[in-house]
Amino acid sequence: MIKAVIFDWDLTLAKTLRFRTRLMRKFCKLARISFWPIALNTRHLFGLTVHSIFRFAPEWVSKRQAMGIYRMLFQKYAHLMNFTGKETLAALHKEKYKLGVVTNDLADNIKWYLKKQGFDIAVLDTNLAPKPKPVVLKRMLKSLNVRPSQAVYVGDHPVDIQMGKAAGVKTIALKTWLHGRKRLRKEKPDAVVRRLRDIPNVVRLLD
Repeated sequence: MIKAVIFDWDLTLAKTLRFRTRLMRKFCKLARISFWPIALNTRHLFGLTVHSIFRFAPEWVSKRQAMGIYRMLFQKYAHLMNFTGKETLAALHKEKYKLGVVTNDLADNIKWYLKKQGFDIAVLDTNLAPKPKPVVLKRMLKSLNVRPSQAVYVGDHPVDIQMGKAAGVKTIALKTWLHGRKRLRKEKPDAVVRRLRDIPNVVRLLD
């Protein structure tokens, strides 16, 4: 029986290209980091953990300073995110599923944003163990008090599906402009969907 649905954040629950581009340009400028090695192509904006970006900062900018700058800019530009997953989370919450988010961002940033949107759900970040390592997803399962067989992980990236499989949970791939159905199917998810609003029905079918 499925008891928990866990999501990736960027491009899964929220369309964040405009937000990420603005945030990273401003962050790199203030932290004296070159923007282009990070954003050589669009995938880098979504594939890097925040802590890995801090390593690009010059020695005279401490990690604490960099994190402070990043958090300030995150809140300043958060309105640029398109939170497309709001109705989906609400529908799953109404059906009594436990909910969680695993993100490459800082967990407290996403938790802050979700609370502003009316959701108080578990959020963990991958900064200790980047995807596709299943460490953080396994921690999320423990936090939600569910077994792998009782959980579904939803993501838009091949590494999301790889992480879900490594953790032993069912996986749903969300087709986006960045990764199409053909690429996602190579990872053999349990389902591929085109729209977030299809997730509740697919979860019921996987149960």
